[in-house]
Amino acid sequence: MSNLISAEQVRADFAKVFGVEADHTFFSPGRINLIGEHTDYNGGHVFPAAISLGTYGAARKRDDQLLRFFSGNFEEKGIIEVPLENLHFEPEHNWTNYPKGVLHFLQEAGHTID
Repeated sequence: MSNLISAEQVRADFAKVFGVEADHTFFSPGRINLIGEHTDYNGGHVFPAAISLGTYGAARKRDDQLLRFFSGNFEEKGIIEVPLENLHFEPEHNWTNYPKGVLHFLQEAGHTID
C-alpha cells in the first residue's frame, strides 16, 4: 500500500483543517545522491536525483499578520499560530520554527508580503 498523497488530497485536508480552500498547493521532491554524499562542497563529483517522495504544502493568503501552521505529520500539535512580526525561535512552536526561520530571513533580505 502506498503512502503517497496527491495535491487534491492536500487541498481537501487544508479545507478540512482551516475551513477554507487553499489558494495554492506546492510539491518539493525529495532528493537522493546515488554517489558522492558530502563531496560536492569539497570539489568532488556527485550524482543527485529527484525522487517521487517529497513534501506537499498548501497555503492561503490572509488579510491580517497572523500565520497559521498545520502538519499532517504532527496532527497532535494542532494549529500553531504565530504573528508575522514574531518569527523568532520558540521551543513550543516545534516544527514551525523551520518555516518561521525561512520567513525571517526572507524578510531580512527585504521581501514583503503584498
